[in-house]
Amino acid sequence: MSSNPTFKKVDPKHYNKMGVPMSLQRAVKVLNEALDIDADAVTVALETGVEIKGESLQKFRGHPSIIVRETKGGKSALAGLGLLNGALMTPRFRLYVECESENSTYKKFGIYEVTSS
Repeated sequence: MSSNPTFKKVDPKHYNKMGVPMSLQRAVKVLNEALDIDADAVTVALETGVEIKGESLQKFRGHPSIIVRETKGGKSALAGLGLLNGALMTPRFRLYVECESENSTYKKFGIYEVTSS
């Protein structure tokens, strides 16, 4: 029986102690620096999705780490944030972004620890 994953934010002070890969730590640092420069531009760059369907959709959904999102219209889209997570996440750690509300400007990037419940 497989269990559903749970996601817990990792305090940046504990990244090294918890074994967060340096590549993921660096990505969070650079992405947060980019937010400090122009959060609106970063949000648009990472959220602008391309609709995918057919065989491509099935292949992306079957990929073990790339994240495909569903749009409000029920379509599937591939965006920069899903590709970043696909490239950087590990079975234990995943990139996240905080927003004030759905479809609002990104506020902060961080790392989740993924565990089974």
